[in-house]
Amino acid sequence: MEKNMSASIQKISSHTAAPNGAGNGLFIAGHAVGIAVAGGASPQAIAVSWPGGLPAGYQVSVTPSMKAMAWVTSKTATGFTVNLDNGGTIQSGTVDCLVVSA
Repeated sequence: MEKNMSASIQKISSHTAAPNGAGNGLFIAGHAVGIAVAGGASPQAIAVSWPGGLPAGYQVSVTPSMKAMAWVTSKTATGFTVNLDNGGTIQSGTVDCLVVSA
């Protein structure tokens, strides 16, 4: 399954005590909401492509709607893979992905 997302940029600032340095600007590269997950045997991998590309060093936060651990692998300049596992059967639902970068 592959989902294409459009991306808008919103600048946010880190606080002065941030471990990566005071005033280091971060931006939201995009927020993909409602990427469909069909459900089935665990683990599952969902390929996500990002039109327009992604910046170097981006980070992804994943929020699944179902009971599952989520993590990201295979990060490239054009997308990434969301992995889901709960040790049993994954319920159908969605995942949301927030992409940020410095």
